[in-house]
Amino acid sequence: MGGPNGSGPRKETVMNYQVGEALVANGAPENTEDLQSWDLLDALFPDNPHLWNTGKYLTRFGRKGDTSKRVEDLRKAAAYLERAIKTEERNAS
Repeated sequence: MGGPNGSGPRKETVMNYQVGEALVANGAPENTEDLQSWDLLDALFPDNPHLWNTGKYLTRFGRKGDTSKRVEDLRKAAAYLERAIKTEERNAS
């Protein structure tokens, strides 16, 4: 199947539906205009605070402050991601 009128690639994927369902299940508004970044983060990482915070700093990157704030956000995201990696490594062994 393709896009509209059967042409081109189909944009909807199973992942899109899973995220949409997770958004609604976590209390996100049905109207996407009212969607906040934490709605998406709650849906993607409901049980992982390290990944939740990684996502928080990445989604606000470039939206707050000057260049130094952007660098700070990337460093914070990297620190939370590293903690998530270490947790997964501990759980894997």
